[in-house]
Amino acid sequence: MTVDPEFEEGAATVPAIKRDMEQLIAFARQADYHADILWNDPSLRAKTAALQAELDALEHMLGRATHGGDHAGGDLAVLVRISGFELRRRVNELIVEALGPFGLAQESTYHDGSGTDARTAAIEAPGAASILAVRNTAATEAAGVDPHLSGAREDSSEDDARLRASIDLFTAAEYDAPKRAVLLADNRDNWNRIAAQGWLGIGIPAEAGGHGGSLAAMMVVAERLGKGLAVEPFTGSIVYTSQVLQALLDAPIAAKLLAPAITGETRLAMACHEAPARGGLRWTSARATPDKAGHILSGSKVAVAGGGAATHYLVSARTAGEVYDPFGHSLFLVPRDATGLKVSAWRMIDGSDMATVELDGVRVADEALLGKPGAALGALSAGMDATIVASAFGTVGAMEAVFIETAGQLREPFDSMLVELARSAAMLGLASLLQPDARRRAYATSATKAVVARASGVFFGQVLRSCGDIGDMERVRLSQLSSFAAASNALRGSLDFHLSRMAMFM
Repeated sequence: MTVDPEFEEGAATVPAIKRDMEQLIAFARQADYHADILWNDPSLRAKTAALQAELDALEHMLGRATHGGDHAGGDLAVLVRISGFELRRRVNELIVEALGPFGLAQESTYHDGSGTDARTAAIEAPGAASILAVRNTAATEAAGVDPHLSGAREDSSEDDARLRASIDLFTAAEYDAPKRAVLLADNRDNWNRIAAQGWLGIGIPAEAGGHGGSLAAMMVVAERLGKGLAVEPFTGSIVYTSQVLQALLDAPIAAKLLAPAITGETRLAMACHEAPARGGLRWTSARATPDKAGHILSGSKVAVAGGGAATHYLVSARTAGEVYDPFGHSLFLVPRDATGLKVSAWRMIDGSDMATVELDGVRVADEALLGKPGAALGALSAGMDATIVASAFGTVGAMEAVFIETAGQLREPFDSMLVELARSAAMLGLASLLQPDARRRAYATSATKAVVARASGVFFGQVLRSCGDIGDMERVRLSQLSSFAAASNALRGSLDFHLSRMAMFM
C-alpha cells in the first residue's frame, strides 16, 4: 500500500512536538543557578497549558486521519501537517522565551537536515517522571475510545445521522433571522416543541427519567442546536442539571425531577455560580442555615443559564465550612415562587436566557435538600465538566455553519484546520467524561475549553474580516453565530481560568 508522504510527514510531527513539550516542562521544573524555578511563573504555565491543549487535539486529529472512516480523513492528514508545523514553531518560540536564546543549544542535535527528528530523548529532570502523569494516563485511556465517539460526524451511527438531520430541519425552519428576532422580542422560545420531539431526554438513562442513548448522542443535540442558533438553553437547563442530579442522587430519585423537565412540564436551572468564583464552583458564600422545618437560604447566584424561564432552581449553598473550603456544599431545589427569591432575567449578546438569583431568607423544607448535606461539590463539578463539553460542541456546530455558508471566501485550509482542531478537542472532552477520575476529567475539559475558545475566536475574527461580498441577511447570521460562540466561551470559566486549571495537573 502506498503511503502519502505528506501524511507521513504530518504524522511524524506529533511525536516530535510531544518531545518538545516534555523537554520544555522538564527544563522549566528544574531550579536554575539562582534557585528559581521557571514553572512557578503562572504566565509560563498558562502558555504551556494552551500549547499542550492544542497538542492533545492535534494528536486526536491524527488518530481520526489514521483510523479512516471519517468523512474528512484525507483532508485531515493535510491539516495535521499544516497545524503540526505551526504548533511546533510556537512551542519552540516558548522554549526560547522561557529558557533564553541558548535554550535550544542545550540539546545535542536538533535536525539532521533530512526533515526527520534526530534529537535525543528529553532530559531527565528531578521529579520529571510524574510531570505529565495525569495527562499521559488520560491520553492512553482516551486512545482506546473510538475517535468518532462524539457522534458529531456523519459516520458515527445511523441513529445519530437521523437525529442530526431532524434537528437541522427544525432549526432551519424555526431560527432564520426574522423568526429568531421575533422569538427574542416576544420573550418566547420553542422549548415545548423541542420537548415534544424527545430531544431533551436523549443521553439520559430511562431509569433516570430520560429516553436513553449515550452522552455522544446528547452532544449531537448540543452541536446541532448550536449550528442552528436555537435560543433554548439546552446545555444549561438539560445537560447541566441532568448530569448533576445523576451524579448526586439515585436514579429513581433523579427521575422524579428529570422526567417532568424532559417533557417540558417543568424547567430547571442551575444556580450554583457566584461572582467572586470567576466561573469556578468551590467558592460559595451562599448559606443554608438549619431551621426547625428545614433550611433558610441566603446569598446570590449569577449567570444562571435558562434562569429567566425556569420554574425551579438547583441552588448550591453551604451547610458547613468557609467560602473556599472544599467541603460543605449542599444542593437545594427551590421553586420560582418561593418567598424571598428574586429572579432578575437578562440576555447575553446572542440572546441566551440568563438570570441573577438572589435569596433573602428563603425557607425550604427538609425535602428540598438533594442528596447528602455537604457532599454536592463533586456532582456539581461533574455536571459542569459535561456542560463545558456540550458548549464546546455547540460552538463547533456554529463554526461548521459559518464554514459551510462562507465556502470559497475564507482561507479554507487554515479555517478548516481551526474547525477540525476544535472538533477534536470536543471529542477528547467527551471521552474524558466516561472516566471517574475527577482530576483527569478536569484536565481534559479545561483543555477542551481552551482549544475551542482560542480556535473559535481566531476563526470568527477571520470570517468577519474576510467576508465582504455577502448580503445583509447573511452578515446578520454570521454575526449571530459569532455572538453565540463568544457567549458560550464566556460562561463557566474564562480562558485564563481553564489554562490555570490545566496547569495544576501538568
